[in-house]
Amino acid sequence: MFRDSAVGLEAQGDDRGAVLRWEKVVEIDPDWQEGWCRLGEALARLDRLEEAQRAWRQGPWHPRCVEAQGRAWLDEHPAWALESFEKLSVLTSQEPYTDLLLARALARIEPNRGAAAIDRYLRRAGEPTPDLVPAVREVAGALDDPETALALYTRASDLDETVAADLAEPLLELQVDVRATELMGATATPLTGPQRRVLDEARAAFGQGRLDDARALLEQLADRVARSPDVWATLADVREAQGDIAGAEAAIQLARTLDPLSGDLHARASEILAEHYGYRFDEEALAALDRALDVREDPALLERHARLAMRAGRPRAARRSLERLVELGHAETAGPLLADLDRERPAPLQLPPVPPPEGVDPRAWRAVHRARVYEERARLQDGDWDRDLLARAEASADEALALAPDDRMALHQRARLHALAGERADAIALYRRSLDADRDQPEVLGRLAKLLALEGDPEADATLLRAAGAGSPYALVELARRDVRAHRYLSARQHLDRYFRANSSSPWHDEAVRLREHVRTVSFAVAAGGVALALTVLLVPLLVRWRRRRGLGLLAFIERHPRSLPEVARLLSSIRHEVIKHNISSVPALVDRVEAGEAPPAAWVAERLFGGNGAVARFRDYTAQLEGLAARAGERLNLRHRDPVFAEGIRAMDGIAALEGRVGARTLGSLARHADVLVGPFYERVGTLLEGVCVVSLDRASVEEAWAAVVAEAPHRAEGVVLTCEMGQGARIRIARADLLDILVNLLRNALEASAEEGRTRLGVRLDEDEDFVTGLVRVEIRVCDDVEKRLTTAMIRGRYIDRGLGIAVDLSSRAGGSIHVEPEDGWKKAVVVRLPMEERA
Repeated sequence: MFRDSAVGLEAQGDDRGAVLRWEKVVEIDPDWQEGWCRLGEALARLDRLEEAQRAWRQGPWHPRCVEAQGRAWLDEHPAWALESFEKLSVLTSQEPYTDLLLARALARIEPNRGAAAIDRYLRRAGEPTPDLVPAVREVAGALDDPETALALYTRASDLDETVAADLAEPLLELQVDVRATELMGATATPLTGPQRRVLDEARAAFGQGRLDDARALLEQLADRVARSPDVWATLADVREAQGDIAGAEAAIQLARTLDPLSGDLHARASEILAEHYGYRFDEEALAALDRALDVREDPALLERHARLAMRAGRPRAARRSLERLVELGHAETAGPLLADLDRERPAPLQLPPVPPPEGVDPRAWRAVHRARVYEERARLQDGDWDRDLLARAEASADEALALAPDDRMALHQRARLHALAGERADAIALYRRSLDADRDQPEVLGRLAKLLALEGDPEADATLLRAAGAGSPYALVELARRDVRAHRYLSARQHLDRYFRANSSSPWHDEAVRLREHVRTVSFAVAAGGVALALTVLLVPLLVRWRRRRGLGLLAFIERHPRSLPEVARLLSSIRHEVIKHNISSVPALVDRVEAGEAPPAAWVAERLFGGNGAVARFRDYTAQLEGLAARAGERLNLRHRDPVFAEGIRAMDGIAALEGRVGARTLGSLARHADVLVGPFYERVGTLLEGVCVVSLDRASVEEAWAAVVAEAPHRAEGVVLTCEMGQGARIRIARADLLDILVNLLRNALEASAEEGRTRLGVRLDEDEDFVTGLVRVEIRVCDDVEKRLTTAMIRGRYIDRGLGIAVDLSSRAGGSIHVEPEDGWKKAVVVRLPMEERA
């Protein structure tokens, strides 16, 4: 009677009368939680919020009370509201609308998590609820990332026309702000004529399939012109062709930033995101296509947008694109896609809810599952536990046991939590209590056996056997593990066979598989060992022969990997100078002295030939470096058997090494023969090889070519500037021609720019030589001189504090085994001195 009267008064708008009636209702039936909810709602409409909260607290497990309580806390206590809405999502089996309530609470605490909650709602919801628009506005307004906020508005607007209308104004404002920010950062740098030629050369190399060459040119160009969208877009194509998808994405995104008004760049970014990342970045790909369509409405882009929107689960966005495609006269393309979009899809299967076991209090049933959820969430990634969540799990498990003391699921859950807390005695007591009610529980027997073993209880082994007899997976695997340790392989195999007959998966399945493989391996070890021995005897000669024939010679390696030329040249030159010219070439004089009656100088021989830095050690180190260089390139360099030049030299050096400690009158003949091979034919052949590897002539023509390239870049700066060259006879240098030209161009460009700033009218280039008295290597000194007062030091060049061109010169010189310094120069203010290795002289 009172309930019907209360409902009637609410319908008439008489909340005061309704409150009095609802108070009578809950006084008569205080356990009726629905009545408490209605009473709280009536009190809230009268602004009696504290009384409303007290009423709602009487229904702690009623979804309506929990939701009302959370909404009341939303503005002043968002953390409390979040806790209520999390509870509500459990009570309502995670209905989609609860995600919106979570999002509204998270907007004030963790807006990124709020955005994820709205995304989850949009994926599951069929139609909007009243909380959608305020949730989107609140979360988007709290987000730091405008792109994420824009995607949130766009996805919500796709759900329904009413929602789209409500969000149209803030969506427009946000789109304008995002695009304005893009345009503010769009400061692209146009390419000069020479730079455009480099870009064309890279594109030609890409078209011919020379991906490495194209990438090298583009990355060097990107270093010089970092704000060119054309360079970054082409580099994205090359990286994608090489399989570097992350690098391609980074390059195309940078190109979009530099030129946001290019529809092609947005479309290209969308293609990379959609094609190479599966379904993970479909939203980002759609956003990029939206930008492309804003710039250029193309039928092919509309079709791609529709297909991608269908794949991402956004049918309204797909329909808009397809309808626009029909308007543009492409019905034959859009028709099948629209038909597929309109196709009636079967409703998802709905399984009936699982009721609690017969005789178990529903509140206990829910409490034990809440305890399990808390336990799962308490597990941290590093193996530790969140103690606060564990405490909540324990409280829920205690609540379940209080409501259903004999429920086995509640007993097991509480025992597991005791074990996690290290309270093994309490866990053992609960497991035994469960087994007293039902002794046929293999899983419980296995857990009990494990805890007893940790406690050192003498009953542990008997319990483990009992668990194995009942079929416990843990017990069977544990017994098999013990048998393997004791080398009882037949018994271990029996336990494992029982496990695999009854189980296809368990927490111990991987361990069982590993043990089974180990048992099989041991079982066949003797037979396999005999077969392996027989095969070894038969195959060793074939293996040795195959290994000798496998690999490349040095010239073949250089043809495959031309970028290795500078390093190969350095190592070959070191072998000729340091090993042969300065060490082995002294052996004939030693032989002559001994034949003349002098005693062999043991200390000299030990140091020059066999010392830690002697000829033998250096030769082997340099050949090992050559082989290591090939290994890093994915090749096997077989100098001993596949290289006609080195095979003879290696055999001769092995012969010298065999004489260590035995150099005397009786071994002089052998020593002389091996030395003659190294000093004679091997030295000449290595020199011929070195000549063909990487030697460039440096003369006046080289400097004039570099100066012409600099003048072509900025003719106005070179007006009136005179370049003098003192090159003598020139020199031959071990460096790639392109690298030498780059060094000269960058040094001259930097000197010209600095001279133009101060009005200086002369520059100079002089060529000198410098010999290292330790190694005998001769280095060429290229001295670029100027009259500029501006301070320049070696540290400034190496620290890259000035123009990037000098940084490139430093890198290229270092790769060629050279160096750059700033030094005083007679008749000039200073000189930038580049020292590079010269081709050795015979």
